[in-house]
Amino acid sequence: MVEIGSQSLRTTQLLSNNVFSGFDTQMLAEAFGVNPELVRRLQSQNDPRGEIVFVKEGLQMLRPSRSQEVQQQEFEESMERQQFGKNIYGPQNITNGLDEAFCTMKIRSNIDIPSRADYFNQRGSRVAILNSQKLPILNLVQMSAARVVLQRNSMITPYWHINCHSLMYVTGGQGRVQVVNHRGKTVFDGTLHRGQIILIPQNFVVLKRAEREMFQWVSFNTNHNAMRSQTVGKNSVLRAMPLQVLMHSYRLSMEQARRLKFSRQQEMTILSPMYEESLERSMSDVSGESVTQ
Repeated sequence: MVEIGSQSLRTTQLLSNNVFSGFDTQMLAEAFGVNPELVRRLQSQNDPRGEIVFVKEGLQMLRPSRSQEVQQQEFEESMERQQFGKNIYGPQNITNGLDEAFCTMKIRSNIDIPSRADYFNQRGSRVAILNSQKLPILNLVQMSAARVVLQRNSMITPYWHINCHSLMYVTGGQGRVQVVNHRGKTVFDGTLHRGQIILIPQNFVVLKRAEREMFQWVSFNTNHNAMRSQTVGKNSVLRAMPLQVLMHSYRLSMEQARRLKFSRQQEMTILSPMYEESLERSMSDVSGESVTQ
């Protein structure tokens, strides 16, 4: 059992306390696929402005056209009519828990089968998620699970669960795990091996990276439909922010904000190694020998 806040605690003395400031700069740079200098700006090192940032030039806000507003109003009215019909004729989609599960006899599911992965890449890394949408009986125990297999040097995008705690049990290999709380303070930074367990509280950001061998684990979440928010990749929170907001929040140029926002834009959840591959290719070119993958 790995206790958060034990001897692996690494305190950081930074002026800012955003969630990125608690991560290792080089490791975070690899996750974003950018240079470390840009990550230092993201971490707001030596930035005394605090949480409220003054924008001198102001921000331009996007507003929908009149036709879009009319369409939105019609959509809301249509939804209200549907809800009114449900109130008259009674609920239509109420699940009955154990009755439904026992009638279908689906009370177990094997998420270790590669073909059932929800996310995967060509290197063989995969993530399989099991929640109440796939196994309704999980509604009763209010739990969900995830099975993750990472090939060497691959990463899981930094994320936090917004509605549950997560218990991570390592089933094979080893990997580095960093956990940062909502104040931007590192509460765990260490290597986990097979048989070790770590509890990651809700809203704590975690970054996981396989080392020179495969890293495997299973996570148990305290919600039947665990939801997480990612900071890197195609569906990250930074991807949804306007460029001007990123520029003024982290004191970036337009080009830097663009690189940060659209980095890893073709990847989701699983991040393939970047710096290690380029280093191995350069070493191969120098030695004239092929590098074994």
